[in-house]
Amino acid sequence: MNMWPPQALAGSLARFEAPQPAFADYERKRLGLANRMVRLSRQASRSVLAENPFTSALRNALVSMVPKGMILTVLDMNFGRPAA
Repeated sequence: MNMWPPQALAGSLARFEAPQPAFADYERKRLGLANRMVRLSRQASRSVLAENPFTSALRNALVSMVPKGMILTVLDMNFGRPAA
């Protein structure tokens, strides 16, 4: 599901003949994505705000090993940036 509202809404409108079920479909998909993003944000916040020295060191070591391209890809997937 694309996070960008115009594309997401256009996709829902294209699948249904009447606007009411299209808007319901759009809302259902957007709500699920929004809830997922809130969950991911809370998880990320917990790891970023970790105060335990061991947990902080582990987090920093793991993040430093992740290729920048992978981080950007995951961000694009979560925020629905259109492919170039």
